[in-house]
Amino acid sequence: MVQDGKLILLDLPLLVWGAVGQYVQIIFKYCLQKAQERRNISENARPVFLASDESHLLYAPSDQLFQTTARSSRTIVLNATQSISNYFAALGGERAEAEIHSYLGNLQLQIFHQNVDVK
Repeated sequence: MVQDGKLILLDLPLLVWGAVGQYVQIIFKYCLQKAQERRNISENARPVFLASDESHLLYAPSDQLFQTTARSSRTIVLNATQSISNYFAALGGERAEAEIHSYLGNLQLQIFHQNVDVK
């Protein structure tokens, strides 16, 4: 549906739906990413927009890999979060910083407003 120009809005705030809302949104995002990678751009070149608020809560390791090819699948990705440290905390582990820097490095435009996080 999004490849035909439809807008899909998932209204599942984590403060209301908790882990269920989080899992549903992550699964939907993953399915959309896979659909974008599979589609034939020569038959349908319409750009698709994927936006996530509080994106650090919806991050999955597959996002980093998808972001490396998002432009070729004509997918515009918009992520909103308060700080890079939110991503580190959400991902955790030894590789968190390297993975998040790789992910963010593939986002073509980054805008920071009133950010007091030193990182």
